[in-house]
Amino acid sequence: MIDMAAVAVVVPPAERDTEADRRDRLAQERDLLARERDDSARQRDIGARRRDKAASDRDRLAIQRDLAAMQRMDPPVSVADRIAGARERTLASLDRIHSSEDRRESALDRQMSALDRWQSSVDRLRSAHERRASRDERQRLALDELTGLHRRGSGLALLQREVERTRRSGGKLAVAFVDVDELKAVNDRDGHEAGDELLRDVAKALRDCMRSYDVVVRLGGDEFVCGMVDVSGEVAATRLEDVQRRLSERGASISAGIAELTENDEVADIVRRADGHLVAMRQHRTAAMRGRHVARRHAHSSEAATGD
Repeated sequence: MIDMAAVAVVVPPAERDTEADRRDRLAQERDLLARERDDSARQRDIGARRRDKAASDRDRLAIQRDLAAMQRMDPPVSVADRIAGARERTLASLDRIHSSEDRRESALDRQMSALDRWQSSVDRLRSAHERRASRDERQRLALDELTGLHRRGSGLALLQREVERTRRSGGKLAVAFVDVDELKAVNDRDGHEAGDELLRDVAKALRDCMRSYDVVVRLGGDEFVCGMVDVSGEVAATRLEDVQRRLSERGASISAGIAELTENDEVADIVRRADGHLVAMRQHRTAAMRGRHVARRHAHSSEAATGD
C-alpha cells in the first residue's frame, strides 16, 4: 500500500508563478478596497462631526427659545417658544443618533479595511512563497541530478548569455568541449555505479578549476562544456591541464577541445568548433600512438635482424 502522506506532489513552476500572480492581483484588489473603505470612514466621520455641530446649534437655539419663553408675558407666545424649543431638542437628539450611527459605520469600515489589509498581507506572503518555490523548482530542474552541474538546456542558455555579453563588451570567451575517456570501459568493467562516480569526479574537478561565474554544463552522457569568461584559449588549456592532473590521481583522464569566441559566433557555433577541435586532438593523439607503435615494431625488427 502506498502511503499517500509520503507522496510529494510537485507543482510545475509555471503553475506556481500563475498562482503567485493571482495572489498579487488579489492583494492589490484588497488594498484598493481597503483604501475605499478608509475613504468611506473619513466621509462618515465628516458627516458625524457635521451632525454633532447641527445638534449643538439646535440645543443652543432650544435654550434661547426657553429663555425667550420665560421672559414673555404673552402665554400663547411663550408656549409656542417652548414647543419650538422642544422640537429643536428632538431634532438635536436625532442628529446625535445619526452621528452615532455614522461613527459606528465608520468604525466598521475601518475594521473591514484592517481585515482587507491583513488578508492582503497574507496574499502577498503566499505569493512570495509560491515564487520562491517556483524559483527553487526551476533551479532543481536546471541542474543535473548526478553531477550538480547545469543541464544542457539551462547551461547552453547561460552560455549564450555570456556570448552576448562578451560580444557587447569586446572581451574574450573560451569554450572547452570535454569528453571523459574510457567511461564505457569503466561501466563494463566495474559497473555503472563506478561510472557515475567517475562522472562526479570529473564534474568536481571541472568546478574546482573554474571560477564561480564560469559556466559548466553536462551535455549528457560523458560530454561536458565549460564556458570561461575573459579567458584566452591558452589560459583555458592551462585550466584543463589542472583538471587532468586532478583526475590522474584517481587513474582517470579527459579529452578536450577548445575554441575562442569570434565576432559572429552563436553558442552553437563555438561549441561545434570546440567539439571539432576535440576530434582533431584525438585523431592527432591516435596517429602519434600509431607512429610510436610502428617505430617500436621497426626497432624490434632491426634488433632481431642484427642478432641474426
